[in-house]
Amino acid sequence: MRGFTLIEILVVVLIIGVLASVVTLSFTGGNLEQELRGEAERTALRIELARSNALQRNREWGVVVEEAGYRFVELDPYNAAWVEQTERPLQPVVMPANVRLTLETEGFELPQLTIEEAQDDEEEERGLEPNLIIFSSGELTPFTLTLQPQWESRPWAVSSDGLSRVRAQRDEDA
Repeated sequence: MRGFTLIEILVVVLIIGVLASVVTLSFTGGNLEQELRGEAERTALRIELARSNALQRNREWGVVVEEAGYRFVELDPYNAAWVEQTERPLQPVVMPANVRLTLETEGFELPQLTIEEAQDDEEEERGLEPNLIIFSSGELTPFTLTLQPQWESRPWAVSSDGLSRVRAQRDEDA
């Protein structure tokens, strides 16, 4: 006569199942936020790494920003052309499908290539023209690069005034 009835055990299993599903769903939303924060911080670190390379090599570097990603280019002084970097960690970066980039420099929002225009540019073999310039002196174009999520959340901003370190932080204006 001592023990649990089948109904009591089923109720306990049901409660555990409901709690487990709530915990799982709450972590799913957190994963998106963590991924967005990680992308913003990685972007800031990559731009700082490109800045360091520009100083060490005494060459100008640039960042080509598109709606769905960005890539680094280095100015070849002998051919007077921008050369895309393909080696890690400065290889081209494609943002997750639910994150879009917008770039603003010195208060002006720059026109950016959509995915289709970027593919057309590659097909036409045009030169790469960066939106941000990183000078061999270590200075760079003052900018704010916004990582805008397609879900209900505040965006992240990667920015620098041109002299100070590039930093990633939550965009307070949004």
